[in-house]
Amino acid sequence: EADYDYGLPDGSALSVKGELALRSDFGDAKSGGGVELGSQLEYRLPLGLRFDLKGRALLAHEDDEVEEWGISGGIAYTTPGIGGLAIAFSPEWGITNSARERILNGGFAHHRHSRGSYLQAQGNPVGAALRYNLEMRYGILIFRNRELLTFSASSSFQDDARADLRFEHRF
Repeated sequence: EADYDYGLPDGSALSVKGELALRSDFGDAKSGGGVELGSQLEYRLPLGLRFDLKGRALLAHEDDEVEEWGISGGIAYTTPGIGGLAIAFSPEWGITNSARERILNGGFAHHRHSRGSYLQAQGNPVGAALRYNLEMRYGILIFRNRELLTFSASSSFQDDARADLRFEHRF
């Protein structure tokens, strides 16, 4: 794993990240080992606005039928300082044959690949799934500004009309 941050004269920053990972799948859709490559490009403005692009691909796997890849982009706003409003939107497109991303919640394809997806019906030759994610959070400093109470709502919509809605609070 490697990353580098470039500070720009106007106070904004550009981050480049990359990783090469060995993986082992057991008990999921397929079993065996493989090699993954991932990258991210992120641009942050000083006022809390962030843009990013991510990509990940399974380069090799013991089972030649396993194909996983995905790309995503995103835009997010976070109020400067501690607490306040945070909003993020990110579309994702790709194929995943395992639930690994859902468990780790760190990837960009958080769903099981569906061969009956809208994109495939519209002539998408690879049958990749499309998903949109929206998250909103608000944090309030309490107890003489020593603790942060956060309320959040997130929703994900997949191209085959499946949707998830989640509400959370953290203290």
